[in-house]
Amino acid sequence: MSKKKQTQEKLERFQAVVLADSFTHDLKPVTYDCPRALLPLCNTPILDYTIELLISNGIEEIFIFCSSHADKLEEHIKKSRWGNSTEVTLRVLMSKNCETPGDALRHIHAQDVIRSDFVLLPADVITNFTQLKQLMQVHKLRREDDPSFLLTVVFQEDPANSTNVPSFPSSATLYPTSPAPGAFGSADPQPTFSTTSDMPADKMPEERTAVVINPANNQLLGYVPWYHIPTFQDFDVQQGTTDVTFPVSLMKDVPNVTVRSDLVDTNIVLCSPELLMLFKENFDFFDIKNDCIKGILDEELLGNKIGLEIVQLRFLERVRSFAYYSLLSQAVLTRWTFPLVPDIPFSGRGPRYHTRKNNIYLSPDCLLDRNVTIEQDSIIGSGSAINNGVTIANSSIGHNCRIGENSKLDGAFVWDNVKIGKNCTLHGCVICQDCVIEDNCIISSGTVLSVGVHISEGHITQEGSKIYIPDGEDDVVQEDAVGPKGKGKIWEPQEEELRVDVPAGGGAPDDSDDESLTERMEELLMDHVGGMPIIKSTGPAVLGKEKEEEDDDAHFLSEVVQTVQRGIEAGEGEKWSKDKVENTTLEINGLKFAFNKTFSDCLYGVVDAVVEYAEGRHAAPPTPASTSGSHTKATPPFQPQPTRSIKETRTQTLKLIENLQGVFQKLANSADIQLDLVQYIVSCATKYLVFSIGENTIPMVMKKLYDIDIITDEVILDWEQKATSRNDPIEQELLKKPLFQAFLEALKEDDEEEEEEEDED
Repeated sequence: MSKKKQTQEKLERFQAVVLADSFTHDLKPVTYDCPRALLPLCNTPILDYTIELLISNGIEEIFIFCSSHADKLEEHIKKSRWGNSTEVTLRVLMSKNCETPGDALRHIHAQDVIRSDFVLLPADVITNFTQLKQLMQVHKLRREDDPSFLLTVVFQEDPANSTNVPSFPSSATLYPTSPAPGAFGSADPQPTFSTTSDMPADKMPEERTAVVINPANNQLLGYVPWYHIPTFQDFDVQQGTTDVTFPVSLMKDVPNVTVRSDLVDTNIVLCSPELLMLFKENFDFFDIKNDCIKGILDEELLGNKIGLEIVQLRFLERVRSFAYYSLLSQAVLTRWTFPLVPDIPFSGRGPRYHTRKNNIYLSPDCLLDRNVTIEQDSIIGSGSAINNGVTIANSSIGHNCRIGENSKLDGAFVWDNVKIGKNCTLHGCVICQDCVIEDNCIISSGTVLSVGVHISEGHITQEGSKIYIPDGEDDVVQEDAVGPKGKGKIWEPQEEELRVDVPAGGGAPDDSDDESLTERMEELLMDHVGGMPIIKSTGPAVLGKEKEEEDDDAHFLSEVVQTVQRGIEAGEGEKWSKDKVENTTLEINGLKFAFNKTFSDCLYGVVDAVVEYAEGRHAAPPTPASTSGSHTKATPPFQPQPTRSIKETRTQTLKLIENLQGVFQKLANSADIQLDLVQYIVSCATKYLVFSIGENTIPMVMKKLYDIDIITDEVILDWEQKATSRNDPIEQELLKKPLFQAFLEALKEDDEEEEEEEDED
């Protein structure tokens, strides 16, 4: 191969820049000792998820920028499977003087390592996105057609706020075809677009945006976050509302525009090398979103353009706080990040976990006494020993940990080398490596124990406290924080850490209020993220005590039913597309987290939604029609009683089950859950008239679920065996029905034929 061709191939390598620093203080004091990028998420460093994302999308050269802890990052990479890899080159770049993403990009420009278009993203993005390489190719093709496109921002559609103001001809709607001189001055009317839904609460404010797009070439014309006083001079956002005002001058030379308010920033940006030069020439650029994009859109940087790509993702979120750390840990454990899950050792580090039902992951060499109970959604690391009487649920246990007898952990995220004594209770907390918790302690909701903290016997931590050992104060003891024989003190942010930081992705906050934005966000996230309890879970502070408030099962089922029925109404009679299935199951999974439910509980709600819709009923009172005219219709009036005959209801039920096949398959993802689904369908005999034993609906529904691969024959026959021994009158009556007997016999015959074929082979 010629030297020229080799050089050309090197220039064409896909490159990426990963910002290992967030330039915020959300994860302090933990990040004093460990860089954010190396915080363990289900016993795998966060950075490994990002590297695997990039490698799986064809990125061949990755630069990891940090302003501290470079030695730890380099050591981590050296020991990883990528240290001597030929498929990817990793290099750590460091500058201690960088305080913003803009400083980082200027330093990277000075290193002269970027030779082609590159991906820019923070290290704490967790996603199973698989189309990044295709987006890079789209970005490059766009630049070949028009080199003035400096970058492409990537957004995802937000399932929680699916409001889309449709395209319209700007010349006909906003101003005359031939505007008079001065028609775009400050006195011009500012068109306002009102969405039909409240501002979604499940995303951090800087992620929610309203954009104006030129649909002809996907050029970004206007961009504004919902959450603060205008980022750009020409925008006017009223906090707490969803009204956005933008100048008609955005559309001066554009015949049609699209305005969208249902997009969420992925924090992934596709950049050209010229972008780095732009930051070099503009030292007042601190970040991409608030400065660079602002400058381009405000026409301060004439001739440059921004592209926009919209993707639909199964999962994408950032570890931007301890609340999100909890959320993302649960997402990994419940496999929403597949294939980035514990039982697939994508990073090449740590053990290959064995899986059990209910999303339980066990290292082969962990030691569990006989009477240990692991309920669900939990992982136990290598070398950890769990003693008799311990109960674990919704938790992550690191490597080489010790947990004493009769301790209870729920929503606890325990890192490596932690020692927990007897009769301890840990609930909704983060315990960093090398911590010691003596016997009879209670670690309350929202507690964070930083590296090496020691809690003395019988101590109860303050709810929401962050406890650490300051550098150089190894023997510090604050009794009200750690007890008389403990080690550590309450972390109080310094003055510079109280300010509202510019996020790594951009978005300048307004800190003019008496209560800072940081405090408001922290309060929001400590309680919930889009209705999802994270650190402050809805469970009791002390396991074993009676709940102060019972979960509102009816509320949960109502939310699931409404979610599914909205999807049915949006495309009645049609089989759901893959994207629609993904969005609906993601929303249902959010409700699962919020109400601390199981996939089986979610399926019960889906069944109820299908049957009640088939009966002609709806789950919620009517809502008024949108002001946007025919684009949004009002919810049909609530019907407390069925309006269809049993025959019509049965036909409609079977049709809807087939249409929602993808949703059922996503949720019924194990034999145990499928068995629960079968049992619930049988229980519907006393809930819905159409399911009464005499109507033969139950065997027809089971056959439909079997035919479209939602439940297996093994599950149905397993249910039959258990039902035969239970002597439940409804089950016994069902087992006697000729149609159901014929269905079971057909399943058994199929099994026998398969066994014979296997024997012949």
